Amino acid sequence: MLGRAHFGVGGAFIECPSVREALEEVARGRAACAVFPFESSADGLVQTSVTALTDTDLVIVGARTLTMAFQLMGRAKALGDLEKVYTTPAGHAACQRFLDSELPRVSVIDVRSMKVAAELAQEDATSAAILPEPTGRAQALDVLRENVADVAEIKMRYAIAAPRPASRSASDVTCLLFSIDDKPGSLFDILRHFAERGINLRRLHSRPAGRESWDYVFYVEIGGHATERSVITALEAVKKSTRYLRVLGSFPQEA
Repeated sequence: MLGRAHFGVGGAFIECPSVREALEEVARGRAACAVFPFESSADGLVQTSVTALTDTDLVIVGARTLTMAFQLMGRAKALGDLEKVYTTPAGHAACQRFLDSELPRVSVIDVRSMKVAAELAQEDATSAAILPEPTGRAQALDVLRENVADVAEIKMRYAIAAPRPASRSASDVTCLLFSIDDKPGSLFDILRHFAERGINLRRLHSRPAGRESWDYVFYVEIGGHATERSVITALEAVKKSTRYLRVLGSFPQEA
C-alpha cells in the first residue's frame, strides 16, 4: 500500500513475510529497495526492524508516515464465534485494551506480518485478524468491529532502505546508532558535539543492544545530511567517544 503510494502503481512489488526477508531481497540484488515499518506513534521504534537493518549494509534513503486505523476483520457472524485472533506484535500492543475487554477468552496469536494474519483469518469462521481494512479486503474478510485500537488512529513511519545513500536535498535528517561506556556524563559528552555545531537533535531513543545483559545502544536523529561539513565533524568527534557507531542513513525530511 505504501510502496504504491510512494513509487506509483507502475512499479513491480514483492511482498515479504518479514522485514529481514525484505532487506535480504535488496541485499541480494533482487529488489531495488525495501519499505518496512520503522516507528509507531504508539510504541516508538520497531526494534525488530532496527535490528534487521543493522545486520545488513543497507542504508535508509527515505521515510514516509501513514495514518493507520486497525479493524477486527474475519468471516465470523458474531464476535462470540471467535476462537483465535491473528495480528502482528505492533497490532497486538495497539489494540490491547479492546482485546482484554471484548475478547478476553480468545487466543491472540502474533504473526510476522499483516498479510499472514489476513491469510490465516480467512481459513475458517472462528478466526479473525486485526489489521488495516485494505489488507483484510484483499483476503475477502469483512469488518467485524471498526477502529479497535486504543488510540483511534496510529501514525506509522515507514523507512525505505537501499544499497546506496540518498543525495543531499534542501532539508535532510540523518539517523545513527551508538553505544557508550556506562559512566557519568557519557551521553552528554556525545550530544554536546551536535549542539556545539548547531545541529538539531530530533529524536533520541535507547534500545537493548541484544548482545550483553543490560547493554543498550542509543538511536539518534539529527538535522542535516551526513555529507554536510558540520555533520561530518560532529560524527568524527562522536566516533572517538563511542564503543560503536553506525550511520543508518540520511534522507529528505518529510514535509
